[in-house]
Amino acid sequence: MLRLKIDGKGPFEVDLTEGLDDLTHVSAQHIVDAINAKMAKPFPDNTIATLENNYLLLAAPTRGPEGELEVQDDADDAAESVLGLPPRAYNGKAATAARVVGAVDLSGALDMTNARYLRLLVDGVTLAEIDCAGPDPANMRLPQVVDAINRGLGFDPAAELAFYPAAHDDKYIALTSPSTGLTSTLTFQRAAAQDAFAFLFGGAPVFHVGRAAEPARHGPPRFEQRRRSERICSAPASGGWRGVADRLRRGRSGQHDCPKSSTPSTRVWGR
Repeated sequence: MLRLKIDGKGPFEVDLTEGLDDLTHVSAQHIVDAINAKMAKPFPDNTIATLENNYLLLAAPTRGPEGELEVQDDADDAAESVLGLPPRAYNGKAATAARVVGAVDLSGALDMTNARYLRLLVDGVTLAEIDCAGPDPANMRLPQVVDAINRGLGFDPAAELAFYPAAHDDKYIALTSPSTGLTSTLTFQRAAAQDAFAFLFGGAPVFHVGRAAEPARHGPPRFEQRRRSERICSAPASGGWRGVADRLRRGRSGQHDCPKSSTPSTRVWGR
């Protein structure tokens, strides 16, 4: 998400991945199109986002010192990824549970005749060797496998519980520890026979641990302070384009005391 306030209007929340299935390959052009589509109604006949030499450029429509462009903090903030702007607000992080998602497409019929047992140690306490196959192991389906794992860990699939350690998205299987923090662990051990780990999870690691709660932190500035006379700065970086904007006060405001001219008053470059 990108949260923008432009020329006194907004803030506007722009979903930079809207309409995409693969969020790991979001093109620069798609980001530009998403921003401009969101701004088409409040700023008709104006182009807010453009690409120049594969750099993202945001420009407020109003020229002169009245122009305003502010990039605000937001949940799932993408400002650092696409513009290089670190957040102003820093929040702590809650403890998380150990979790693993399989890397094998299990959406079709599954022949588990020779791979039916999963041996799993949960939180270093609960050890279970689970028969993941039913009465017809040569014709299993993913929901049946998930139910078998939950049942083997003591979670009745018919009870409609708020939490189940095993889940799926119709394609991949996932396992989550019932606890959180550093004591939250999932350890896969080799079953005595017909081990199903590789069949279900592919090349996933055999050990997973949760994350402890973290306090809010703020490190040193990532970008050196620029001269007051400079309005825009950018620098190339390897591994994609990210952005740097100068004269960003602590609120990450992109306001500039620019003379009235034929150029937009406020611009933020990305790299």
